[in-house]
Amino acid sequence: MEELINYKIENLAITKLETYTKVHNRFEYYNIEEEKVFKIEDDLSIKKKLEIIDAMTEGLGSYILELILKYETAKNEKAIKMTQYGGFNKNSLNKWIKENDPRKICYISYDSSFPRYKFEGNLYKLESITPRTDYSYKRLYDGKDIIHQLFHDLLINRYKDEIEYYRNNDPIQIKMNKVRDLANKYNIYPENNEKLSNLIFNNKREGISAEEINAYLNILNDLEKQIEYTYHKLEIAGNYYKEK
Repeated sequence: MEELINYKIENLAITKLETYTKVHNRFEYYNIEEEKVFKIEDDLSIKKKLEIIDAMTEGLGSYILELILKYETAKNEKAIKMTQYGGFNKNSLNKWIKENDPRKICYISYDSSFPRYKFEGNLYKLESITPRTDYSYKRLYDGKDIIHQLFHDLLINRYKDEIEYYRNNDPIQIKMNKVRDLANKYNIYPENNEKLSNLIFNNKREGISAEEINAYLNILNDLEKQIEYTYHKLEIAGNYYKEK
C-alpha cells in the first residue's frame, strides 16, 4: 500500500498487484462482461481506498465527497431553483457549480436535470452511492459506496498507464517493439518460428530470451540496410539509363 500512497509510475506498483476476473452484468439479465478486478479492492476499507485516491489525485476523492455533501445540502435547502416541470433551473444550477466547484470537474447533464463530474475519464452523477450510467448500465460497484468505484477506476487507468510506460521504457520491450515494427514493415511472418510469430502478432515474449530478441533485431536491421542499399542502387541505375 505504501507504493500506492507514494505512487511513481516507474515502480510499476499496480501491474504487480494480484488480479482476478469478475463477471459483471451491466443489465439485470444480459450484457454480461468479464472485468479485471484487483484483489486489493476486496481487502481495503473505504477509508484506506480514499487515502490512496487522495494521494494519487491531489485530494480529488475527498473533494468529490465534499462536493456531493454540498449538493445534497443545497437540494434539501432549495438553494438551487427549480423549473415548473420539477427539474433544476439551468442558470441556478450553473451558478451553484461555479460557486462550489473551484476545480471545475462538474458538468450539467444534457437535460439540465442534475450535475455530474468527470473522474478518470468517466462521468458520474453527484451521488454518494455508485450511480448507473446515462444509459442505465450498471457499474461494477452498482449501489455501493462511490469510493469503491472511484478506487477501481483509478487502479484500472493507472494499470493501463503502467503497461504503456513499460512498453516505451523497458530496454527489452523497446527492442521487441522494433522487431515487431520491422517485421510488419517488410511483411515478414515466419511460419516455422512460433515464438517469433507470437511476438509479432501478439506482442508476447513467451519463451524468447533477451539474446534471441537481440539476434532477431540484428537480422532485421541488416535486412533494412540491405533493402535501403538496393533501393539506392536502383535509383542510380534508373538515373544512368535515363541519361542515355
